[in-house]
Amino acid sequence: MTTRIVASFLMAILGCSAGFCQATGGRTTTSQTERRGVVPPPPARVGTIRAQVQPASVRTPVTDAMPLFAGDDLSTGRGGRLQVTLDGGPTVSIGSESSFSVRTRDVERQQWTVTMQFGHLRAQVPKLSRPESRFDVYTNTAYTWTRGADYYMEVIAPFRSLVVNLSGQVQVVVLTAGNCRISEEPRCPEVVLNKGEAIETGPDDRNRQPKSRPATADELSGAEKETSLPKN
Repeated sequence: MTTRIVASFLMAILGCSAGFCQATGGRTTTSQTERRGVVPPPPARVGTIRAQVQPASVRTPVTDAMPLFAGDDLSTGRGGRLQVTLDGGPTVSIGSESSFSVRTRDVERQQWTVTMQFGHLRAQVPKLSRPESRFDVYTNTAYTWTRGADYYMEVIAPFRSLVVNLSGQVQVVVLTAGNCRISEEPRCPEVVLNKGEAIETGPDDRNRQPKSRPATADELSGAEKETSLPKN
């Protein structure tokens, strides 16, 4: 992932931090090209909403088996839950008062990019077989990527994120580190999370070397509690 791509996604996330992401969606936005009379191709389908607990929306209330398209912004209110199966295998669950969107996907190359504006997210990514395969999640303080893991992310403040790895291996690129230069080298520090490890990213990273630590019992149980759907 080049630093230019990192910069573009960081700027996109910062633009969503005030809540404007809920006002746009991949299926409803009218581009300048379309207003001039040239209709662009429809947004790519990226997955299916498999289960949900209201309140949850993609501009409008979601329904089970509803298709998901690139650029759609999904959000939940207090007590809401969403679970999305992305085309190609990964499952993304979001908890109460959360917002995320799937920006890109390439099923053939097994690549997905998700942005998370706020709240709770759990990604269950099966082992990906191709060398270029990866599943990326961007927040405003870090981005994670994996080729196979089950992990939890929480944006716990506008500029603080928590990552807890439940299984597999996750790479965490810390965008708030003091030696991080998004537009030039050296690259931002990258921390590897193994099973049972966690990391918090935020303003404190400017004055310390980011590193993993053992996840607490509350963090491990919270990863399940904050994103699970009610049992029937």
